[in-house]
Amino acid sequence: MLELKNVSKIYNGKAEDVTALDSVDLKFDNTGLVFILGESGSGKTTLLNILGGIDKETNGEVFIDGTLLKDISYEKYRRDIISFVFQDYNLLPKLNVYENISLLTTTKDEEEKEKITKDILHKVGLDRFEKRDIEELSGGQRQRVAIARALAKNCQILLCDEPTGNLDSKTSAEIFNILKDISKEKLVIVVSHNEELSKKYGDRFIYIKDGKIEKDETVSEERRDIEFKTLNNQISFKTIIRYGLNNLSRFKFKTIVSCVLLILSMVSLCAMVISLTYNSEHINAGLSNGDKIEYVVKNAGTADGPFNSNGGEISNIESIIPNEHRIDGYKFLNSIFYIVNDNEEILDNYDYYFRGPLDNESCYITDYYLEVVLKFDSSFELSDYEEIEDLTDAKVYYKGIFQYKIAGVIKTDYIDFFTPEGRIIDKHYKTKHANSIEAHCKERCEYDILFGKKAVCERATFARSGLVIKENVEINYGTKTCYPYEVNILYNEANSEYEFLKNDGYYGSLEYEDRYTKKVIMKDDEVVISSCLYNYIYNESIDWADFDASYHNNITWGTPLVDSIEHLNETISVINHGEDNNISIHNVKIIGVVYDKDKNIIYSNFGALNSSTVNLNERYISIVNWEKIGNKTWTLDALRRKDLLLSGAKFEVAYSYEYIVKLMSYTFITFAAIFMLFAIFSIINLVIHRINDNKREIGILYATGCSKLEIIWMYLASIIFLAVLALIISVVVLTMACTILNFVFLSVDFGYIWLFYPNIPSILSLIAGLFMIVLISGIPLYKYLKKSPIEIIRKSN
Repeated sequence: MLELKNVSKIYNGKAEDVTALDSVDLKFDNTGLVFILGESGSGKTTLLNILGGIDKETNGEVFIDGTLLKDISYEKYRRDIISFVFQDYNLLPKLNVYENISLLTTTKDEEEKEKITKDILHKVGLDRFEKRDIEELSGGQRQRVAIARALAKNCQILLCDEPTGNLDSKTSAEIFNILKDISKEKLVIVVSHNEELSKKYGDRFIYIKDGKIEKDETVSEERRDIEFKTLNNQISFKTIIRYGLNNLSRFKFKTIVSCVLLILSMVSLCAMVISLTYNSEHINAGLSNGDKIEYVVKNAGTADGPFNSNGGEISNIESIIPNEHRIDGYKFLNSIFYIVNDNEEILDNYDYYFRGPLDNESCYITDYYLEVVLKFDSSFELSDYEEIEDLTDAKVYYKGIFQYKIAGVIKTDYIDFFTPEGRIIDKHYKTKHANSIEAHCKERCEYDILFGKKAVCERATFARSGLVIKENVEINYGTKTCYPYEVNILYNEANSEYEFLKNDGYYGSLEYEDRYTKKVIMKDDEVVISSCLYNYIYNESIDWADFDASYHNNITWGTPLVDSIEHLNETISVINHGEDNNISIHNVKIIGVVYDKDKNIIYSNFGALNSSTVNLNERYISIVNWEKIGNKTWTLDALRRKDLLLSGAKFEVAYSYEYIVKLMSYTFITFAAIFMLFAIFSIINLVIHRINDNKREIGILYATGCSKLEIIWMYLASIIFLAVLALIISVVVLTMACTILNFVFLSVDFGYIWLFYPNIPSILSLIAGLFMIVLISGIPLYKYLKKSPIEIIRKSN
């Protein structure tokens, strides 16, 4: 049942407000043909618009089957409960007869929809008219199509605004016969000026004057007891797309301009992301993928000798290169360099002072390594020489221990980059990352390098470190979390300025003593550990920040905490952290705890932790089987964060272009921003023009029951089509551009190097950019649809 209680409608005019309806109370049965009669301007059309949900009342309430209309979505009400036949037909000219009628139906199934449409066309006397365009129809035929469209929704209420106003008497009679037949199953409410025909067909007559109900009379009491039904009408996705793509034919010039700007903005955006995500490590991982070379990595400690690099030390090698791909324990001075197993292809790239064959006791070194490392490190012993050529087969000793024979010396240009003492000249060493390869590999020469067979390094000892790492575990590089399997041993001779908590309630120190701190002389069987390691060893959860504050406060008040740390002064036989991840320390007494929330540290004398008391491997150099490394990009990236770069001529290319690519990225950022703004402006302008050009159609779609979202999709379908087209063209253009750039930066010596390519971030940014533009394009239409359907239709006239 449809009911109005005290409904008023007031329009705000420029001079004064106009009351179109004034306190109207009406009830309607579920069936019957009801006529609303009155003079022009009496308010009958306004009443019908409020009943149809295409306009809203100013005051009062409208009820549908006992439910307040405001509690029902207006979109659902117009879609599933009422059907509207407009005075001016309000058919959609872009769609044919079939498409107009089947716009909203109770099914998406095309066969069933076609059957429903043909049955309705037969009912209104338009058999075989389904393929006709709207412009081909007469006024009477258009009115029948409008009624057929309303019937296709199969709603319980049919509202008709002057359905015969523009028709001759014969056609009018035919239309009213149709409506009379429909009223047997549904409620049909008709606004009409034809009182003669209304008296012939009507069951009830409502007279309205000056916005008030003047008379309400029922002439037929015959009613069918029909249950009020709410349906679920649907619009098919195919219809939405087909309707939307019809808009492409309009504003062709604006559409082409928008498409071109969209492509330019997407190409610039993608190029920007490609340049910003340029990854030398990824490129070099690909270049080194087939290498059967074994690399040597300096992975711990600080080196003795005059050449002590700022980086190139990996304290947690297990996190980067798994144990099964390494042989550890060699002591060397270097960062990353090759050990070549008779790889003539690489060795032939260099110029030599002299060169002989390699065997298991010989190797090639650079002139830099010879004159800076060997010459200035007193631990090395080498025969005197006047010319480098005099060193043919010369033997190198380290602290009296034979290391290798010099089978050849490689020429470098180190004199341009280093002082005679081996220090890097800052003006050439511009940054750690961008230009380090340029400095270290000028003219394809490596400085810190030794070429030889694995047997040479298996015997060699070149430098010393003091950092100890637990073996046989995997750890995540770069985390701040305290990990029990990463343990640093810091010896007291080098790290004595620290305080630790003791069980006498006072801080301990190796250096000084005051009112809070007592000086301690640590014995060789005693150690101090970090608070983080203490918690892990003894499975404790002590909040050391609170404990330290309480500890200090008690010292201040003269009430030191005695025996407050349970496990201090215990001699540990074995500390076990699981079957696979264990640290074994034998016969060591823990005498103190250093408050440190992030690190696992053992502080001790040099004599405390020797081979008999610890099962920790000192890592100086690792020989890496590069061929077996799985994720080389990740490995190289982790090494890069440790200031380690692959040496070698072919790897120089990717690193050397980093600075150029960085400059390119600034250019692409500018272009992307400019073209994106122009593209967004152009597309929004295009959407606004389409809205203005299709106001009436938008209002009709909204009034007939299409939801806001469906209408937005209809009008964005063409924009989405442009976006997909722009995506395809952009990918093609980018691929071609990257191919051309790669040929421009082609390395003749090392073949084709793929420096630039549309990577996953660039494609994702492309899709995200297009999605953003499509989303922004829908904003003007969304705002426009905040108006009522009748307001949109009126403003289009």
